[in-house]
Amino acid sequence: MNAAEAALLGVVQGLTEFLPVSSTAHLLLVQEGLGVNAEGLDLEIATHLGTVLAVAVYYRSLFVSLARDAVRGGPGRRLVLLVGLATLMLGVVGAVRAAFPAVKDWRDDVSVVPWGLGLVGIFMIATAFVRRGSAEPSVVSSVGMGLGQCAAAIVTGCSRSGSTIGSGLFLGIEPASAARFSFLMSVPAVLLGTAAEVREHGLPATDRAGALLVAGTFAFVSGLLAIHAMLRLVGRGNLWWFGPYCIALAVAVRLVV
Repeated sequence: MNAAEAALLGVVQGLTEFLPVSSTAHLLLVQEGLGVNAEGLDLEIATHLGTVLAVAVYYRSLFVSLARDAVRGGPGRRLVLLVGLATLMLGVVGAVRAAFPAVKDWRDDVSVVPWGLGLVGIFMIATAFVRRGSAEPSVVSSVGMGLGQCAAAIVTGCSRSGSTIGSGLFLGIEPASAARFSFLMSVPAVLLGTAAEVREHGLPATDRAGALLVAGTFAFVSGLLAIHAMLRLVGRGNLWWFGPYCIALAVAVRLVV
């Protein structure tokens, strides 16, 4: 993987991590189409850290406020607890993978991609018929969005942001709040997932540090742009726009794979 390939894959990851079109699916398809060797999980770790940093920078003032309220007590403590509750739902992923070991292989299986894209595409189109909510995240909606995140973690092609934000909309959360909560949920989820991969496979090799730094940097910059775009689009009730794209891509991949 050279610097140009790393930059391309970083941009793909950064944009598709927050746009509801499945970053895992797009990375697999780009690598498959261009014959790019991503060299194991190193690229995934680097780009995911780049997108986490994008969320941290975009919501830097909110994170400072939440940290202060979590320690001293304040209105932000409730939001921290709700994000924690949503994150706890990831235990379902571990349970499913333990019960059905073959599920672990789905992450790198291109043949699974059309199913995930198609399902999340239909799900997002359905949000167009949901009455616009006005509620803030609650215990019930946090569990629901957390389970949506589980679906994305299990089925390759099922967009994390699409499934979580869509779940929030169905549960009556105000669109912009659903998007913000989804992005906040991504931080502990990605960090925990990265820690698990490092524990299992070790740290990235130092001889690829340059390319991985490039990939992570481009994922960070494109991630910032994607967060801003998603907040504007979802705030206007346009999550469903991405549904037809996911379905069309699912059909195209199914015809090729």
